[in-house]
Amino acid sequence: MTVKTTPVFNDNPFKLGIFSPNCSGGLAVTKVPERWNNSWENNLRLAQMADEAGLEFLLPIARWIGYGGATNFHGSVLETVTWAAGLLAQTKNINVFSTIHTA
Repeated sequence: MTVKTTPVFNDNPFKLGIFSPNCSGGLAVTKVPERWNNSWENNLRLAQMADEAGLEFLLPIARWIGYGGATNFHGSVLETVTWAAGLLAQTKNINVFSTIHTA
C-alpha cells in the first residue's frame, strides 16, 4: 500500500506558505485601496494558485472581531475550520491548517 505524503513532509527543510489570507488586509495594517480583500472567491483563487505553484501550506488567523480604527484591521474574517475544509476540497496537494481560539 502506498502512503501519500503531503508537501510539508518533503525533503526541503525550507517551507513556503501563505499566512492570514482569511483576514481582511492580510497582515498589512493599511488604508491603501488595493489591500487584500479576503472574499471567499479571492481565497479560493489564491489557494489554487499556491497549490499549482508548489507552496506547502496556507495558515489562517482565528479572530473574533477586528481591531476597528481607521484601518479596521481584520474587520472581516473568514472562520478558519470551514475555510480550511472548503479550500482542501478545491485543491490537490497543499496543506491547509486551521486555528481556533481556546478558553
